[in-house]
Formats: sequence, C-alpha cells, structure tokens
Amino acid sequence: MKKTLIVFDTNYLMSNSGRGESYNSFEFCFDYFDILNFISRNNLSDKVFLSVPKIVLEELNYRKLYFYGEDRKKIFEKFKNFSKLEQASLNIPHINLYYKNHLNELINEFLEKNNIKIIDYPDNNCFKNVIKRAIEKKKPFIATKNHSDYGFKDVVIWESLLNYSELRDYEKVILMTGDAKAFTDDCISEFESIYDKRMFIFNSKKELTKEIAKDYNIDLEGDEFSVFVNKDYFKSHIENILKTLKPIYKGIKINTLKYHSIDYLHELLEPTDEDQKEVNKIIVSKVNYKVKVNEKFEETMIIIKTYIDDTKGILGNEVIWDEI
Repeated sequence: MKKTLIVFDTNYLMSNSGRGESYNSFEFCFDYFDILNFISRNNLSDKVFLSVPKIVLEELNYRKLYFYGEDRKKIFEKFKNFSKLEQASLNIPHINLYYKNHLNELINEFLEKNNIKIIDYPDNNCFKNVIKRAIEKKKPFIATKNHSDYGFKDVVIWESLLNYSELRDYEKVILMTGDAKAFTDDCISEFESIYDKRMFIFNSKKELTKEIAKDYNIDLEGDEFSVFVNKDYFKSHIENILKTLKPIYKGIKINTLKYHSIDYLHELLEPTDEDQKEVNKIIVSKVNYKVKVNEKFEETMIIIKTYIDDTKGILGNEVIWDEI
C-alpha cells in the first residue's frame, strides 16, 4: 500500500499570526483542516499521514504565550481610562505556570484528536551537520546581505526530517511551507539522494490535493462538488424543495411523507445540448422516503436534478418521482 507523509512548517500552520482563535484553545490554520477533511472524505486516513516537527509545535506554543502577554498589556492600557470608575474591574491572569500547563494540555488534546505524528529533534550527532551547512551556506540556510547563516529553525526542521526513523514507512514525503527561499529544489535533491523516495515541497493546498489525487486516483471535481453539496446553501435548497412537494403516489394524493435518507450527490452529470447554455453541471440528489398509504408506509424515492452554473450558482431544478 502506497503511503504518503505530509510535513508542516510553522509558517503554514499559524492561525491569526500565532494567536489562534482564542487563548482558551489551540488549533492550526483553516487550510490544515481543509487538507484533513480532504483526506478523510476520500478514505485516505490509512494512506496519507500528517506530521509536525517538534520545533514547530514549540514555536507555535511560544507565539501563543507571547501574544497573550502583548494583548494583555494593550487591554490594560485601554482600561486605564475606566479604572477609576466605581465598580470597574478587569481581571486577565498573568502568564503563569497554570496557563502554561493549560496551553500544553490544549496542544496535546489537539494532537491526539487529530492523530498527528510528531517528528522529534535529531540526535546530538547532527549538530556537526548543522555547523557544516552554516559554513557551506547549504540550504535551508539562507545567505543574506547581513547574515550568511540565516534560517537556523528551518535547518532544525530539515535535519529532524532527514533523521526521522519512520521515513522508511513512506514512499513519498511532502513538505508544506511558505518559505520558498529556504526550502528549494536543492533540498529535494539532497533528500532524494539519501532516500529512495520522492519528495515535493508545496506552499498551497491546491498543489497538495492535486498531487494526492494523482497518486490515489481521486476525482478532484467530484470531491469539490462533494464539499459543495454539504454546505448549508445547497442543503437548504434541497430541503426547501421537499417542504413544498405535494406528491401523488400510485394515483393517491399523499399527505404524510417520512424522509429517511438524502444522498445530496448521488450523481454528477454533464449538461446536454438541450440544457441552458449557462448550465455547467447537473447535481443529481436522491431522496429515499416512505409514504403512508392505507395506514401502511411504503418505500419509494425522489430524484432532484439541480442545474449549476460555473460559479456554483443554482439555476433551477427538476423533480422526478418514482412510481407516479
């Protein structure tokens, strides 16, 4: 079974510059969750694995604590004008051992819930490799006007990956990073000269999903519409149709309908010559339901064709009843 390891850099995962959504939560950016959901809905959880170097987690932890302290100062500065008012009070705890431990718990819960692999630091013997890279200005080190060894953290990420013992379990490695200056084709060449594996470095989920789709024969267009039909916009469209239906089943007007399953994307069709020019796709939804006839429920179904333009706007629909 072909297995792929995806490794994330700090600058790709940061949410709200490192603050996150709340100081009482820990999470990665929205793109991370889009990638996670893409893997899940295409049943790739046993083939594609997500990982984070330990230094990345520690940097995200540090940034959260740093912004907590900075935002706390700003709030207390703004509160000064209210502080002499009777009954005015403001209580935001200092960064203390309790909050640090609480943040560590939030991080561990997040990692466990999302089944994320941790790539540990390389052993002490790798320090010689780091020194050698700095001297030779070898990537991911970056030579700038004022620094010949800029990018120490990136080097630690890279050495952590090169020395990750579980690499043997994967046929392909993908590094997700926003730092194209540090992680270049030189890094790919080095990796592939050491390991008999393919490596890619991407900075967007679009590139990533395209590569994963190619490896595991996934229909990206079908996946895109699978996401679309599960949004409230499309679901409410189908539900509004069902609310207004007045069916006749086997010649009998039915007042009692009991829906028991809706397949929002039963089929995705191309438009025919007879359809409007604006139609880009036709989404076929299948609704299984029961109708009450002579005090008994009988099973049947409804097919709803929804006509979609190239912006995924809904142009119209057609309802087809089974056994009318």
